[in-house]
Amino acid sequence: MENCGQHDARGVGRHGHRRCARDVSFIIETITGLILMVFYIPAQSEAYESMIKIMTEIPFGQLMRDIHRVGAELMVAAVMLHMLRVFLTGSYKHPREFTWVTGVVLLIITWLLSYSGYLLPWDQLSYWAVTIGTSMAKSAPPKEIAGYITNLLLRGGDTIAQNGLLRFYLLHVILVPLAAIIFISVHYYRISRLHGISLPAGEEENPDPAVRKAAKERLDYLPEVLTKELMWAAILTFVITAFSVFVFHAPLEHHADPYRTPLHTTAPWYFLWIQGLLKDPIVLPTLRFIGGVIGFDLVKDFYDSPAWQGVIIPSVLILIWFGVPYIDEFWDKFMGRQPSRQGKNRKLGVTVGMLAIVSFVILTYFGTPFYAVSAPPAVEIGQEFMPEECVLPAIPLIPDDCGIVRKMGFEKLTVGTYDLTAYATKNSGEFEQMLAKMNAAVAHQSQLAKDSKNQSGLPDAKGVLVIEDWQSNLKKVSLQLRWTPTRAGDTGSYDRIIYLHKESRYE
Repeated sequence: MENCGQHDARGVGRHGHRRCARDVSFIIETITGLILMVFYIPAQSEAYESMIKIMTEIPFGQLMRDIHRVGAELMVAAVMLHMLRVFLTGSYKHPREFTWVTGVVLLIITWLLSYSGYLLPWDQLSYWAVTIGTSMAKSAPPKEIAGYITNLLLRGGDTIAQNGLLRFYLLHVILVPLAAIIFISVHYYRISRLHGISLPAGEEENPDPAVRKAAKERLDYLPEVLTKELMWAAILTFVITAFSVFVFHAPLEHHADPYRTPLHTTAPWYFLWIQGLLKDPIVLPTLRFIGGVIGFDLVKDFYDSPAWQGVIIPSVLILIWFGVPYIDEFWDKFMGRQPSRQGKNRKLGVTVGMLAIVSFVILTYFGTPFYAVSAPPAVEIGQEFMPEECVLPAIPLIPDDCGIVRKMGFEKLTVGTYDLTAYATKNSGEFEQMLAKMNAAVAHQSQLAKDSKNQSGLPDAKGVLVIEDWQSNLKKVSLQLRWTPTRAGDTGSYDRIIYLHKESRYE
């Protein structure tokens, strides 16, 4: 994923024409974004409807939106992987220190470019994902000044509404792209005119002058390098288009509802590590344990978890990321050794990089609904079989969140009322097997209530699935759960309702 087209007046280095996912993705995002801008309306009352119009009435509108989404995800992943490669190969060392700084700025800009567009569909997924992210701004210390001002600048009020939508739209189509163009220009200028692309460390630092000379051989940009770049660009464009046509379709959930928080809401995947930090899996339990031992509430008096985990720690990590070349240079001087990019001479740096990767993966997992997130048992049953939204993953190998009822399909959901207790054992039919699985989940919660000493589970739980013809080509599916209430405020009932349209791609 090296930069494409990095050359000077004499040509380009023979290592300068590799796959250019970042550059092609940015161009694709610009083209598809301009097309979508023609039909999108950045108004709270019309944004969602304009998205539906793009997907259903505009020729190739759905395809443009899918390509735009896939290109955005690819661009974020490509920039992150590029920064990782630069770090692991030591390509940030002299004379490329400031180029690294501009690269970190471009990484942040890429995140902002993707995140600012997240809100524009104005559906539940986008609204609450952005609400989670911007809520961290309120924790910026001091909250009464920095937190309040930052939140007001981002949202335009206490909650995200018309002002917030317009702010994110302007960020997405004007301010962030303009910043990206400026820093891309600086980044490319430094690489193409000042120091060139970093060669493999084994060649750049090889004691044999002939090897170093061969590595720095130049190639004329026209026609050889340009031809190869156009070939890779065409291949990547074809892959993105094919992936958008046959594999992934950008989801559009129900209209944004500020009064209804979806279950298991998460930030975009590249910010899940921050959401994992917000769950505070290490510091908060440790302080509570120490406070219990010494008989003093350390959390209440000294520790603001949202401020530390959501603002301070991520900010410090990003500042350290900016200073990597200078920290590394100081360390080389402190150890009294010559700077080297080779891994055998950078064992500490490579180890830190590996630990950072592991930490990122672990924190990303902590940020998912699979860690430290639980809802009442009845709600979890409803979410398992009939989730409120159907979100298809970008990668087919990842399980989707559509639930077994939606997977059954419109035609196989026979109209009727089904007592789940009548399906205690799995039958041969696919529909009956689904009912048996639902009954097993209900029975499990009932058994937990019998065995539990802390009032978990659902005592004497029963379930009924009701399927109705609601309108033409529209079915209403209701999962009705009933149990014996044992706690104050427990109603002993829960209903999960979804509507399935015969032709819908998103239900």
